[in-house]
Amino acid sequence: MRTAAAAGRPPGGLADHECLLPVFLPRPGERANAVHTRALEFAAEVAGWAGARGVIPEVAGIAARDGSSGLIRAARRLHEHLGRP
Repeated sequence: MRTAAAAGRPPGGLADHECLLPVFLPRPGERANAVHTRALEFAAEVAGWAGARGVIPEVAGIAARDGSSGLIRAARRLHEHLGRP
């Protein structure tokens, strides 16, 4: 996807992230790991390339948590991007 974006072609993977993230991300009370954080970071990157908008409730829930872990920071970045007009 990075190669496609660098070549000026829009990536097609955002829909995959919109479907995958809600079932992949840890539920409240479950422990997150580096793979969850990286998935959110990559989703934020793809959303930026694609100009994606709209709320993913599971991401919004993580973004609203107290704290500053990598997972929460990545969720906030993605959530803020998706919420832009």
